[in-house]
Amino acid sequence: PEIAPALFSLPSVRWFYLAALLMQFSHGAYYGFLSLHLASHGFSRGAIGLIWTLGVVAEIVLLRHSGALLARFGVSCLLSLSLVIAIIRWSLYAMPPAWPILLLGQLLHAFTFGAFHVAAVRRTFEMAPHASRATAQSWYTALSFGLGGGLGIFICGQLYDRVGAEMLFALMAGGAALGLLTMQRASRLFVWERATLGLETPNSGSK
Repeated sequence: PEIAPALFSLPSVRWFYLAALLMQFSHGAYYGFLSLHLASHGFSRGAIGLIWTLGVVAEIVLLRHSGALLARFGVSCLLSLSLVIAIIRWSLYAMPPAWPILLLGQLLHAFTFGAFHVAAVRRTFEMAPHASRATAQSWYTALSFGLGGGLGIFICGQLYDRVGAEMLFALMAGGAALGLLTMQRASRLFVWERATLGLETPNSGSK
């Protein structure tokens, strides 16, 4: 029988992990400094708590309907769409904070975290050889949330006092844009590898 290629020997895997890293990197200003940014503009603790709660609620609602979203759009499309929305979201936060911007931005958390994570977990399952799926999920978590998220917060921490939160969010939008280009490359390679190498893909509604 043909031996499945090792996990990191597949170019699509390497590009996918880089894209996932960039997505979580782009959340650095949000997780690390949104509360400080809002407080510096006069938002109360109660208002800041409400803003964070709205993001969590939006995420929960999307997760409840994630199966339908995957079936409707497919994994590759949902990954790219989530990155496009991340670009829009961080661009909104690069503006002076106002309630309409913040409310819309927090609703978009449903996609930048919820939809992306669901689709990324599914793509990790699809692209890894059967014997490497648990390892692939571990690498996804470590490289995206661990390395990507940690690096984003660290770099934003170094720059916050120098450039301010609004510029940080603009930089994060740029990071999400790089992630979008990288994910599109990963998705094209994923399709090419299945067609060329004869790799099997579990039934998932991928597109």
